[in-house]
Amino acid sequence: KKDASMNVLDITSMQFSQETDLNSKASYDITLERFSTSDDVYRLEIKNLPRQITYDFTDGGSKVTQIRFAQGVNVKKLSLQVYLPDRDDEEVVIDQPIKFQVEAITASNGEKAGSEQLEIIPRGRGKIEVRANNLYHETTPGQKTEMDVTVRNGGSRRLDNIRITTEKPLGWETVVEPSIIRSLDPEKEEIVKVTIIPPKDGGVGAQEVKIKTEAM
Repeated sequence: KKDASMNVLDITSMQFSQETDLNSKASYDITLERFSTSDDVYRLEIKNLPRQITYDFTDGGSKVTQIRFAQGVNVKKLSLQVYLPDRDDEEVVIDQPIKFQVEAITASNGEKAGSEQLEIIPRGRGKIEVRANNLYHETTPGQKTEMDVTVRNGGSRRLDNIRITTEKPLGWETVVEPSIIRSLDPEKEEIVKVTIIPPKDGGVGAQEVKIKTEAM
């Protein structure tokens, strides 16, 4: 039961727990229901979020830090955006839930009128980056060309079983060493040697060899 003489807000969110990639945001739909005859102003606060995580409350696209209910209106809907940093650390740990509270504080006396507990689960994502110092080589039929290719994990989660393959013209051969990188942590890189062998009876002219990667 709610006593209308008390300054009470019921705060709820259907998306109380969300999984979100690092360097992205989670959006929570917040419903505030007033059980009071007071026309007080309420200050919106978040408790127990690590300082690396920022947030905004929005009402119809506009950022808000305080709300007031119009006369005769007892339900208000807001949106909460929570922004994760681009890297994990000792406080923001991948796959570990972070619990926090949404609170409404009465501006007149600083008392808590209502609260709701939410959680966000940081997720990481690997990102394969491939680069080579020289993308153009001259050769003759039957003569092999060797080049170094750097494979880097520019994401926020370890990559496993990175497979390096090539798309080559008919009759051409390629050798990739290593053809599989078993594991690559974020911000780490490994050198891959690619040998390209044109056919002995191949014609002259520009040809293209594509280097492709995929990973778990």
